[in-house]
Amino acid sequence: MVAPTGYASWASRSARSPARLQPQVRRSWALGAEPWNRLNLSGLTMNPPVQVSDDLWLLSWTSTWNHPFRVYRDGLLVSEQDARQYLAHIAPGESPIFEVLDNPALHPSPAYPPYLFLGWKADSDAVQYRVEENVASVWTLRALVTAQAGEDWLTHATGVLADETQAEWRVIPVDAAGNQGTAKTFTVLMVRYPDPPSVTFTYNAGTGAVTLAAS
Repeated sequence: MVAPTGYASWASRSARSPARLQPQVRRSWALGAEPWNRLNLSGLTMNPPVQVSDDLWLLSWTSTWNHPFRVYRDGLLVSEQDARQYLAHIAPGESPIFEVLDNPALHPSPAYPPYLFLGWKADSDAVQYRVEENVASVWTLRALVTAQAGEDWLTHATGVLADETQAEWRVIPVDAAGNQGTAKTFTVLMVRYPDPPSVTFTYNAGTGAVTLAAS
């Protein structure tokens, strides 16, 4: 058996991890002072989240503006309100990012889900696949995926992955006798909220070409 061809892509689904993570509130973009100062607005200040119950958190903020507030969760609008607080339900394993905007000219920053789809091409000799995650340098079994007749590609949705952290997974084909084949390894840097690109550009008047470069 050879290492299966594979890919990793974003996934979006409900978390299954039993961990309960504190919701995050962004201060570097929509919740920070910089955007409002840049637009000559007085600003909006987030208070630390308060856990009300097992899966309920109170988010509150102060603002000198009386505009309706738009509350975004992971980049999606969840409430438009005048109140300066919001009750958020956090499912097990979730770690959502909340943004509050008080200016209709502002838009939420892009958000990406904290999950991945691992995909790989089927091995003709395999009856199942071991899906393992590297946890503290120890390969840990996360799932056994059974091969189905006539299936060319298989997938597995991971659990919640920590932001700004490199995740490493591997898929090992196993034949009917229990022999393991060559593993396919996936190494992914999870960045749910990437920084805006910092680039410079030059224009060549002779050719009309524009060249972009990282600054």
